[in-house]
Amino acid sequence: MDFFTILSAPRAGSNLLCGLLDSHPIARCHNEIFHHESVGLVLPKCKKINQLFDKDWRDHSPSLFIEEMLKKTQYFSRRTLRAVGCKILLNEDQINKGLAAIFEFNPRIIFLTRRNKLAWYSSQQIAACTGIWMTAKQSEQQQCIFFDEATFMQMVNQQEALEEAVFAKVKAQGLTYLKITYEDLADPTRISNILNFLGLPNTQLFVDIAKQNTSQILD
Repeated sequence: MDFFTILSAPRAGSNLLCGLLDSHPIARCHNEIFHHESVGLVLPKCKKINQLFDKDWRDHSPSLFIEEMLKKTQYFSRRTLRAVGCKILLNEDQINKGLAAIFEFNPRIIFLTRRNKLAWYSSQQIAACTGIWMTAKQSEQQQCIFFDEATFMQMVNQQEALEEAVFAKVKAQGLTYLKITYEDLADPTRISNILNFLGLPNTQLFVDIAKQNTSQILD
């Protein structure tokens, strides 16, 4: 069973990618396992009282947590899995909590970013304003935000610097990686490349996530 990790900028399509990969019949993809509010495990048959869902234990023993996560994922899936993965958002909190422990397990890395920084910024602001970070139903009315150039440039510069620093660590560790973008997720060929990278056979993938914002940024 291979282990992979999605290292993703926020609002770069990581929920979509996690959902797609988790729909593969011989794969399981967890969400943000080092989120500050909850442990984003996709283990429907595992009771929430299990130690795996204890944030304090996770933060105290991140390597043991990952080892147990891999064991329990195989056990509770009730099927043979070829690949198990998780997601870490590229922010200081999740990087500091889990990145070093993740690297101990020599995962395949999917490095996900977003080329269109204005769309990335607007998506961030809209989600913060509405409190909706993921949904299965597209909004009938587009939320509008105020654009501040100074804030935009500051956020972009900080995020790009963080992404560059983490990517340098991935290369320094000698990990196998695949760089993709939000825009690639609409391309079936790129999805096939991701499956091939993870050693998974091509199959039809499904996910119940709606695109939240219009493609027309000026809206």
